[in-house]
Amino acid sequence: MRTRKATFETKADIKRNFRVCDAKGCKNEGLYKAPKDRDLKEYYHFCLDCVRKYNKDWNYFKDLSFEEIEKEQKEEIYGAKTKKFGVKNMDDIINNSDDVLNIFKRFKSSAGKTDRIKAEIKKSAKENRALKLFGLNFPFSASDLKKSYKDLVKKHHPDKHQGSKDKESQFKKIVEYKDVLDKLLKKIESC
Repeated sequence: MRTRKATFETKADIKRNFRVCDAKGCKNEGLYKAPKDRDLKEYYHFCLDCVRKYNKDWNYFKDLSFEEIEKEQKEEIYGAKTKKFGVKNMDDIINNSDDVLNIFKRFKSSAGKTDRIKAEIKKSAKENRALKLFGLNFPFSASDLKKSYKDLVKKHHPDKHQGSKDKESQFKKIVEYKDVLDKLLKKIESC
């Protein structure tokens, strides 16, 4: 069985490694480093009490104007200048990537989808009337249809208008066109 050798420092080793605090008149051990200037290349060695006092009084931004301070902080936070990441760049990345992990799959499938849907799906006159009544633009989403339908039902419900025949026929047309738009939405989603 192997045992570890205990290492002991001798008094000579302790004296050799002992660093006196750099503060005037202090004889304690200087265990704590504090920078001498803004370059942060040279350091003082202080005891705990002296380093606390030094840090309290030391100002890294001493003798700098507000603009210089702001510039230095921005460089420190943001590093090198960055380029704007625009839509063109994103399209290039999506279309030219190997995308082994299918990260951009969602984006690839939606790129140009609106144009493709408009070209593939031919709307009937009834579907066009339904879109106009509901105030929707083609292609539309399920949430758009749901919101528009809810608003129209609230506005034209027969109970709200004391059984008006005109409002009742309008309400029936809304319900009928809702079915038409539901079928159209299924076509959109299948593309």
